[in-house]
Amino acid sequence: MAAMQTNPLRAEVSVLVNISAVQHADPDIQADLPIGLSIKVRVLEQLPGDTSITCWTIFPKGLPVSTSAVIDTAQTVSKLQSSSTVYSFQKEGVERVVICANDTDVIVSCVYYAAALPKELPETWVRTTQFSYLPVHEIASALGPAQCRAIPFVHSLNGRDITSLPFFTDKKTWLSCSKMVEVPALEDFGEADESSSNIITADVIQQARDPLVAVYTKKGDDFKRSELENQRVHKFLNNKSTLLKLLPPTEDAFVLHVKRAALATLLDKTAHIVQPDLGPYTNYGWSSVDGKLVPVPSTQPALPDQMSKNISCGCLKGCNRNCSCCRKGIPCYIGCRCQGSENMCSRVKFSVHRMKKAVTLIVTVNAHDPHLFVWRRVEAVSGQEAVLPCEVGSIQPSDMVYVVLWYRNDNKEPIYSYDNRPRRLALQTSEERHTVKSQLLEGRVTFRLGGRVPALHILSVAPTDQANYTCRIDFRIASSRRTHLSLVVVVPPEAPVLRVQGQQATDGVLGPLQEGASLEVSCSVKGGVPHPSVVWLREGQVLDSTIESRSTGMTTIESRSTGMTVNQLRVDQLTRDYHNTKLTCSATNNRITAPLLASVTVTMNLRPLVARLEAPPRHLRVGAEYQLACVVAGSRPHPNITWTLGNAALFTVLPSQTDHGVNTSTSLVVVTGARQQHGQRLTCTATNPLFPASPKQDSTLLNVTYPPVVSLELGRGVSSVVREGEDVYFNCKVDSNPPTYKIAWFRNMRPLVHHPSKGVLVSGNSLALRGITRHQAGPYTCAASNLEGDAHSTSLNLTVNYAPVCEDEAADAGGGVKSASMKTERVVATWLGQEVKVKCQVRASPPSLKYSWIFNNSLTSYRIPGEQVSFTSDGASEVQFVVRTRQEYGTLQCWARNSVGKMRHPCLYHVMPAGRPDPPLDCRVVNKTYNSLTVDCTPGFSGGLAQVFIARVYEAMSKLSEVNVTSETPKFSIEGLTPGLDYVIQVSAKNRLGSSEPTQLVALTYKMAENRISEYLHTI
Repeated sequence: MAAMQTNPLRAEVSVLVNISAVQHADPDIQADLPIGLSIKVRVLEQLPGDTSITCWTIFPKGLPVSTSAVIDTAQTVSKLQSSSTVYSFQKEGVERVVICANDTDVIVSCVYYAAALPKELPETWVRTTQFSYLPVHEIASALGPAQCRAIPFVHSLNGRDITSLPFFTDKKTWLSCSKMVEVPALEDFGEADESSSNIITADVIQQARDPLVAVYTKKGDDFKRSELENQRVHKFLNNKSTLLKLLPPTEDAFVLHVKRAALATLLDKTAHIVQPDLGPYTNYGWSSVDGKLVPVPSTQPALPDQMSKNISCGCLKGCNRNCSCCRKGIPCYIGCRCQGSENMCSRVKFSVHRMKKAVTLIVTVNAHDPHLFVWRRVEAVSGQEAVLPCEVGSIQPSDMVYVVLWYRNDNKEPIYSYDNRPRRLALQTSEERHTVKSQLLEGRVTFRLGGRVPALHILSVAPTDQANYTCRIDFRIASSRRTHLSLVVVVPPEAPVLRVQGQQATDGVLGPLQEGASLEVSCSVKGGVPHPSVVWLREGQVLDSTIESRSTGMTTIESRSTGMTVNQLRVDQLTRDYHNTKLTCSATNNRITAPLLASVTVTMNLRPLVARLEAPPRHLRVGAEYQLACVVAGSRPHPNITWTLGNAALFTVLPSQTDHGVNTSTSLVVVTGARQQHGQRLTCTATNPLFPASPKQDSTLLNVTYPPVVSLELGRGVSSVVREGEDVYFNCKVDSNPPTYKIAWFRNMRPLVHHPSKGVLVSGNSLALRGITRHQAGPYTCAASNLEGDAHSTSLNLTVNYAPVCEDEAADAGGGVKSASMKTERVVATWLGQEVKVKCQVRASPPSLKYSWIFNNSLTSYRIPGEQVSFTSDGASEVQFVVRTRQEYGTLQCWARNSVGKMRHPCLYHVMPAGRPDPPLDCRVVNKTYNSLTVDCTPGFSGGLAQVFIARVYEAMSKLSEVNVTSETPKFSIEGLTPGLDYVIQVSAKNRLGSSEPTQLVALTYKMAENRISEYLHTI
């Protein structure tokens, strides 16, 4: 039955009401809900809020509403369509759902779905009348999820459209009784997410019976919850009315009722599923007759035969000869006021606690005995003492026992007599008052009148003593009283014998057995009258009580039986909880002797239960050692534990050390953090050799932290040899964990910074050089830093090929003094007839060069012939030039070319007549003490010849010469001066053609105290 179906003929009927005012009823009123639960809820005359409510004829999937919707169940195709409205609207995101219904089935379904929603509970109301709104969401919240899940089944048990209605019960009482008992099976039944939740198990039937028994049980009734039949008997005999419909159902009718209630519950709980798979309805107490479903009738009679006699006694206790049951020779039973209970009926209340433990009194009832006697069964073990009690009862103080007679079976003559008459007491001894008339009992029997209960004691009882015995007591005043006893002589069986695969188990240990394997062990018990009960126990709990075979053996009661009773224990699949479990075979055929026991302890080979890494480190530092532990539990025998590093396709087995305990094994492995291990999986695998297909694993992904590993490479398509003016790109590849926080770039170990105007572009791990020059050639490196440290890449040498330039020009441009576009000029001084050698030194890459020389002045210009040009050892070009006339002074131009091209500007050498040098420039005192001065100058033009520099020092006042110093450079350290005097210093240059004009400066030496202060200041 589909819970929801889309109907294309949906139509809006009308707008019911536009609520603009809010009128709240008393929020604390007591509302009796149709489901029989009394709780405090808000019952509103109108819904809160200003909301338009629309009524639809049926529920369509995807209802176009935003804040509220009303479903009128009176007009829907099926009630089940509206029962899942809450579920469906919640999926559509509707905030408020109002369902118009006055049907209990719909309200119960809405309460269930309001609690079963997977998301937050929507605001759900049921409009039962025109001005009554029931808050389903508050009801579900008050009940809680457990009771909401049980309500559909409990409601179905109490009667609805497709289930029976238990007579004379109401839903409120029914629900209250269901809250008194635990019903988890009713809560879980029919849940859509459970694969087997629609199976009617024994737990479902029992938990459905519990509230039913509680409904019919009155205060003071002493019944177990499963005793429906006893309740029917008791209520039939004790109620004034004899209407059968007032009684609890019979067991057969109850089971059929539970099945039909289960079907109704399934229809409720699967209402939101289209075409749920519920199976045939015939599984739920229905049968198909002429294509129609009709309920299956009960086959159990409504009134048992024993109830039709309407015989019972009204004795609360002390049932005696005047009891109506006693007079008619039937036992007291549940229909009596004493309920036939040993705690209430004195006819069956008999204690033998003070007797020997070899005797047990069992009361049995045989209503079909032709003599209508109540025979009391007395058991005795063969060879031991039998005690046959003779009930005296209560007598008057003036009365006394006169004669006690014992009869066997139907014999008219007593087998034993005891004479207690007063006149006999004077004439006979105590032994003479006892008379044994049975040769079978001669010498083995005696009657004891004293004590709590008078009894006949038979020593060394034999199977031949088994018979019916009657004790008659004659009193002086009271009537005679009889006690009917049935003596049963029990022959205990022999001790149980356990066998596994035909072999007797003698050592008390079975196994080791494989987990998941089957187990078969038989328990054979020989003899025993009556036949013994052979039961398998597991830790004191009954495991198997089924007898597989029993051979009769000898059938005579006088001889011990040689029959064999066998109970074969079969366990199809051994689970691990059987390990070290004690299986006991218990054999007994009486309640006197202790059961005979034979036990065996099961030992098993077990698969590993769990493998777990103990607190693996969150990260490993490279180079550090870490010890990891793997604990494996539940394996027997001890597992083999291996450690692997890598993935399933490629891994490395690591050496480890394993210690085995009682139930756990601990394996230790030492891992040294390495960069190659980062991101690899370290796995601990435990394998029991007997279960190779059932390993247990635990693993962790290694997080190794290490300093950066840096490498430098050129961009794609870029060579390490480039031409001047091209663009160059570098990539800095970094492998690090954790990630780097800084990347720096270096050329010649000097840092590079982002300088777009100079063509240097730095962006993270990329470096771009736009329009590279020859001065940017050299080794490049990059460095990366993370929290673990710093690292530099190996250098990558960048070669920039460029056309030749003069060496001075290259040096000046590289140093930043002159521009590379400026011409480099030198002066060569010579005199007529002197031969000079002019050397042209250029820089170029590649250094393979071709030179040419040109002389030029205002009168002429020509190329220097090749015989005047030569190469020096350092690759420079040298020309030999002689000035013979004054018209041959001019300029020599040196041009060079390589594979890149010709130099842009030639190297110029001005050939001019030699002369005296120019004076030194920029002379100044750079340091002074109390007796020394340090002078530094810049050399002037040398006149084309080698020059030296001379410093002359004069005392300023006296004009006397103090010191003369000569140096090849214009730097002088003048010492031996007088402290505190002014001095005049004249610095001049000199070559072989003469001296320059002096450059003069004035200086003052420190006084002694000033000098000490100066030295002190220098020290600090």
